[in-house]
Amino acid sequence: MLSAAVAGYVFYRHGETWLRSLLLSLSRSTWARRAVTGFGPAWRVASRFIAGESVDEAIAVARQLNAKGLKAALDYLGESVTQAEEANAARDQILLLLDRIQESGVDAYVSVKLSQLGVKIAENLALEN
Repeated sequence: MLSAAVAGYVFYRHGETWLRSLLLSLSRSTWARRAVTGFGPAWRVASRFIAGESVDEAIAVARQLNAKGLKAALDYLGESVTQAEEANAARDQILLLLDRIQESGVDAYVSVKLSQLGVKIAENLALEN
């Protein structure tokens, strides 16, 4: 109970900034990714929001959502890149995802973040991507 009170206090005092920093840090962490994908209960919770680990899995989930009358919002995870190579890799994956959406005919769109394309590294990098 004490830990919940402490967490509540920290969230109250520091708002979304603290939580956002924690989640971004965990998103870049290899050990955290392994922990979630390797631990069944954690993956079941995460998989409600994560369509899969590949473009094919994401398209399959989008197709399932379309069959239920829903559109799909797809997002290549990996926000706030710190190197140009990461930004270029994100660009390539997003373009691949867009190609697969068109080829498959699913009703979906891709959410693109400028921080993922390198805007925090160099504005021109994001514009080129």
